[in-house]
Amino acid sequence: MSCSIIFVGSGDPSGRAPHHAMAALYLERKYNNIHYLSFGDPLRDQVKTAFGRLSATFIRGHGIFGHLRLTWKLFQMRLNADSDTMFYVYGSVNAPAAVFALFGYPPNRIVYHTQDYLELGRHPHWQFFERRIARKAGRVISNEPNRARFMASSYQLKNVPTVVRTYLPRDWPIPAFEDDFRQTLLNRFAVDDACKASGKIIMAGSNFSSVRCSEELMKALQLLSDNHLLVFTRMKKGSAQYRECKGLGEKLGVVDRVLLLDDMSYGDLLKYIAVCDVGMLVYPADGIGNYYQAPGRLTEYLRTGLPVVMSDCPGFKLLDTLYDIGAVCDSTSPEELAQTILKLTESGELDSDRRLRLRKLAETEFIYEIDAPKIEKIIKELMSA
Repeated sequence: MSCSIIFVGSGDPSGRAPHHAMAALYLERKYNNIHYLSFGDPLRDQVKTAFGRLSATFIRGHGIFGHLRLTWKLFQMRLNADSDTMFYVYGSVNAPAAVFALFGYPPNRIVYHTQDYLELGRHPHWQFFERRIARKAGRVISNEPNRARFMASSYQLKNVPTVVRTYLPRDWPIPAFEDDFRQTLLNRFAVDDACKASGKIIMAGSNFSSVRCSEELMKALQLLSDNHLLVFTRMKKGSAQYRECKGLGEKLGVVDRVLLLDDMSYGDLLKYIAVCDVGMLVYPADGIGNYYQAPGRLTEYLRTGLPVVMSDCPGFKLLDTLYDIGAVCDSTSPEELAQTILKLTESGELDSDRRLRLRKLAETEFIYEIDAPKIEKIIKELMSA
């Protein structure tokens, strides 16, 4: 079955966010006729990733004018589209453009895919448009079953969204543990040689944010021995987040044990993750989306062999029970965070054995190919409707 798909994505997946285009990359392998539309550098006409390439159109800027440009370009593509062209809208950030540009377009030619759940009242503006595109679309895709159920109920959808988890494909290149690179990372901390020699590196998961319980994590670091070191990523020097994190580190007396890395390519990010000792997936239980988590960072940690400290929400508890991938705790408690980090960094399981076990597990149980056929099935069903 021939199929032309306009994939409206969230940012440039050539950099640090390939998850945002994984469905497009998967469908390109199946149909070889996918065009990617998103915000980015308008001089570029291609997406290049380790999993494949896409022809692309990028729209300059964000904000109201950026969204107006995106809406206009999407509308132009809709006018020039064949009657069987499918529009695959990814993420609530693209919902406003899709609502306006695809008004009157056949629902069985629209798919809406979200990695988040914007529960009622949390982000009213995005929720307003997301509800409309989700109700208009022929099918909706989510990344977690509880989020999907809540979304179907609160948006009054005809069907419960199909669940496609946020994992990496099996053949995505994953860096190995490198002793030299680990030592290079340790040398960037302003601690003494003894701490570097026995260092335990904690990967925070992303930038300093209340959404990731970063303040609690910094306080937990204060409770741990001096050889426990913490890494944040996506921390642009001089930014508000950078200054806040530095200030808190100085106040708590742990600033020398915290490393703030700027944004980087996805390949480099995986390289840094691979030489850490434990990864953090901690969130406040302040809403449905955070309570029922399904982060992309999970597959990145496990594929590089890192055990994971997780919030004690139902999904993470189940994962740990089924697969023994780390430990759960109350992520709002610095004391519990510290105890759980210590439990994993001082585990009786040999580090090399655990890394190998988690990598092998991830390559069978946490790969994109497990759920991806559902996307192809949806496309086929809508095309034949």
